[in-house]
Amino acid sequence: MVCSFVQKFITKTLPEFLAALPVPKDLEGFKDLSPEQLGQVIAVFFVFATIILMPLMMGGAKEGRLNHKQQMDKDKVVDIIPIPEAMAKAQTAQNGKVVLCRCWKSKTFPYCDGSHVEHNKKTGDNVGPLILTK
Repeated sequence: MVCSFVQKFITKTLPEFLAALPVPKDLEGFKDLSPEQLGQVIAVFFVFATIILMPLMMGGAKEGRLNHKQQMDKDKVVDIIPIPEAMAKAQTAQNGKVVLCRCWKSKTFPYCDGSHVEHNKKTGDNVGPLILTK
């Protein structure tokens, strides 16, 4: 009984309700809606917004991807820097440091190019590089 009710609601009632909803084609169309029609559109908007946002508010949403540009064709990004190579780089660097990227934004990845500064300004994040010293 319950399954048939749910099945009918999802396959018939809800689609018919949504098809009859007076959703304007553009923002100008909202001014032509009656108060009752506007109330229907706003109510449906809030129901869908609540359904979509509830997992985020409850903490159940999956955290977002960090890496959006480095080696996207791979399942896992792994860079190997042999210790002698890192030490040689530190020896030749002006400040004796090897600075590795942890924000995934660097154009010289796996080395840091300072891209985290802009990322932190935009997002409020506090990510910084991993610094190896000699």
